[in-house]
Amino acid sequence: MCGELTADEQEAATAYALKDLFAGKAPVPSTAEFGPHAVFTIGPPGSGKSTVAHELVRLMNVHPAESYVVLDYDALIKYHPRFRDTWRVPDVFGQPTGIGYALGWLNCIDALDGLGETLHEKIFTERYNVVVQTHAFDGLIVAQMMGYNVTLLYVGVPLPLAQERARKRAVETGRFLAPTLEIQDKHIAQRWHFYKNRAPWYGLWADEVLVTKNDRDGALPSTRDDFAYVNPHEAWPESMVKMRAAITAAHDEAEAEAGKRA
Repeated sequence: MCGELTADEQEAATAYALKDLFAGKAPVPSTAEFGPHAVFTIGPPGSGKSTVAHELVRLMNVHPAESYVVLDYDALIKYHPRFRDTWRVPDVFGQPTGIGYALGWLNCIDALDGLGETLHEKIFTERYNVVVQTHAFDGLIVAQMMGYNVTLLYVGVPLPLAQERARKRAVETGRFLAPTLEIQDKHIAQRWHFYKNRAPWYGLWADEVLVTKNDRDGALPSTRDDFAYVNPHEAWPESMVKMRAAITAAHDEAEAEAGKRA
């Protein structure tokens, strides 16, 4: 669909991303009172992780919220010069769909692997504060090794709402997660259970684990009390039990609230 990038296109995409993502940002000086901070978000697609993370860093006030670089590997697709071609794929009537070709963006994002590595290296070697959407715990390990204060943020959401939000995003951005929206719903359900069960293991590589819910659009967590705190380095297995309990409670509360509004 998008095809591989030429050397000139790769250079232009990298320059565009660097200018866009780092505009107005500055690294944390080695003399600063607090070291660099990394927030790794985890949760199913459609849980609103990046939005909640921005609110969290504002509430934590360790560093100015505007100083954080947001690294969402899926969103890097915007820097591919031919990504919008997926909107021009014709439907069965020969007319452009206008909503992006299902899974076409995955072909585009594969061509940007080098860009993700460049951004990751710049962030962590130069000590920028960062919010990262994570699918694996490797990034938490790297951040720890680079001297970061590491927060793992888990955002719980009712499954039907996660599926609804993911459908909306797919249509608006072309970032489909499956060939059809019906299959995508099943994929979201699998991810919903996967992250709910695996998040405590990711938490073992963080300095702190914060858990919250995001069950209503436009009603984000607004105080520190809206985030359950768990110290993942308490005696084993108590820390694991507490992380699982906090995640379960967030989902239970979100589903109960959704039930009241139904």
